This record gives sequence, structure tokens and C-alpha cells, in this order.
Amino acid sequence: PNPFSDQTNISYTLGKEASVQISIIDILGKDVLTRDLGMIPAGEHNTTINNQDLSPGIYFYTLTAGGNSQTRKMIFE
Repeated sequence: PNPFSDQTNISYTLGKEASVQISIIDILGKDVLTRDLGMIPAGEHNTTINNQDLSPGIYFYTLTAGGNSQTRKMIFE
């Protein structure tokens, strides 16, 4: 999701039920937010991240589900 505004929705699809976690990391590699979403059923989903505690800048989010992870870049202006 670019740019990152008041809030952003991160969409993802699961092939099977899995425990899902999302982490937001700043450009220096510091973990600024981690959210455990719990067990999520198979299908299309999204989660909303609020920017209240984040300064403008470049961030990365890592979505981990069932032992697989994916990292994407996002910009908060």
C-alpha cells in the first residue's frame, strides 16, 4: 500500500487456515508494531493498520502465515 495515509488496508489470501502475524519495521530495521491476528481461515482477508504512532517515512511490513512470510514496502507521508 502506497502511500500510507491515516490508515492502510493490507490484503492477503490464505490457501488454508493459518496463524497470521503482521510486523511493521522502520527503515532502520526497528520493529515498530507487531500484531498477532490469530488463526485465520482460508480465503481473502485484509487488516487495517492505523498510523497514530508512526512518523512520516518509509516502512516495511512483513506478513507471516503458516511458516511463510512476505515483506512489502510502504510509505507514510
